[in-house]
Amino acid sequence: MVGGLWHLTTNRANSASNSVWYGKEATRNYDTGMPTYGYITSKSISLLGTNSPKLTFNTWYSTETPDVSYDIKRVQITTNNGVSWQNLKTISGKQAVWYQESISLSSYIGKTIKIRFYFNSVDRMYNNYEGWYIDDIRITK
Repeated sequence: MVGGLWHLTTNRANSASNSVWYGKEATRNYDTGMPTYGYITSKSISLLGTNSPKLTFNTWYSTETPDVSYDIKRVQITTNNGVSWQNLKTISGKQAVWYQESISLSSYIGKTIKIRFYFNSVDRMYNNYEGWYIDDIRITK
């Protein structure tokens, strides 16, 4: 499931030729003139029979502030098909190089989960940065 400005792009990629990006192709930023937010959500993933599951992904971002108050970037998880979401990680700052994040999912062994990447600009100001890219998303079991 996709909401907001998330989409597949060839602008930047850590591997192969594309990644998912929160931004607008025409302007290469996420400035819509209004506050903007959106998410990209995985399909259901069973962690039944896993020992030490881990979520890894590569990320590149250029957003407003090193603070977590604006241009919020969160990795979230649900165990109830999206009725409620828990934050696994809040990402902040300006990181204009690709790097790999790794998050333990051991607390969710035996459950069916969905993972969501959530972005929120919070306000309509200072949204002329390039945005947030995600690539090489993997769950190892």
